[in-house]
Amino acid sequence: MSPARLGDVPQKVILRFWEFAKILLKEFVYIAKMLYIVQRKLSNMKTTALIEKGADGTFGVYTPDIDTTIIGEGATVAEAKTDFENSVKEMLDSYTESGEDLPEELKDIEFEYKYDVASVFNYFDFINVTKFAKRMGINAGLLRQYKAGNTYISEAQANRIGSALRKVGEELSAISL
Repeated sequence: MSPARLGDVPQKVILRFWEFAKILLKEFVYIAKMLYIVQRKLSNMKTTALIEKGADGTFGVYTPDIDTTIIGEGATVAEAKTDFENSVKEMLDSYTESGEDLPEELKDIEFEYKYDVASVFNYFDFINVTKFAKRMGINAGLLRQYKAGNTYISEAQANRIGSALRKVGEELSAISL
């Protein structure tokens, strides 16, 4: 017996199969979301909140890992984070006031902030870019360009800067006074 060609299958059967496939896909997406939520709760995972400098020079915070749109904007990273935290509070309050059930992904939500290079140096503006570049062994002018968001930074270079920042953090946390 040879396999049927699509042209030999009645359209009614194809449509039923298509509807069934769409239902399965929706169920799969739902299960994947629930597994993510369970994993987050079991491992005390935090939801990622990305902080990036926009083309207009302002900073934005957003959550790429959840379906609920939460954003914050500001002239500085501190302002954007404050706006973001206000957005979270307003969203949670709106669910409480309306009596709607809070989506699982928002229950006990905590954030881990991840920065682009420009945002790091804006938020931690006490870091001397010239001295930090010298310590890392890169051109200070280039690091200033990254800080300003004026030039492309490769993933490898961003990782190198991140590693250098973490090394400084480790050294600082090992200080005893």
